[in-house]
Amino acid sequence: MLILVALVSALAVPAATHAADPPPLAVGSGGIASGDDFSSFAFAVTKSPDGSVHGSAVFRGLYGDPSASLVMRVNCLRTGVDVSVSPENTFVRQTFALASGEVVHASDSGLIGRTVLFGTIDGELTTGMADTDRIDADFAGLQPSVTCENAGLALLNPVVMGGVTVRQ
Repeated sequence: MLILVALVSALAVPAATHAADPPPLAVGSGGIASGDDFSSFAFAVTKSPDGSVHGSAVFRGLYGDPSASLVMRVNCLRTGVDVSVSPENTFVRQTFALASGEVVHASDSGLIGRTVLFGTIDGELTTGMADTDRIDADFAGLQPSVTCENAGLALLNPVVMGGVTVRQ
């Protein structure tokens, strides 16, 4: 009986010392070649084990004006994998992040207080080889009931300088 208790105790210790999975995150910075809404970006967002989200994002070159910028405090992060079919009829896994939050600073004061959304695809995780990261945003302002948890966004702008990392 004593040997059984010692064996159970010995087996329980390693299980208790395993590190928890790292929290979901989305980080990145860079530029895009032909964005209508912005030309450069930087963001860092993490989701804690308790579900709280902390982070911010900065977008510059809004609507073609190189001096225009927007800073948002992110309070919602959804990461995941979407599977689609390519034009060549192969399955493509897209690792993505959608984030929403409130505009806290902007060169256009009319944007301050709006809830906005941005999304990104980590190209390196999408196909398993070097592929283009993508990003897009909606600065028009979301309805109060819309967050990153229930919104969708077409992620069309390829990142041409810099890159993004998404961990789910």
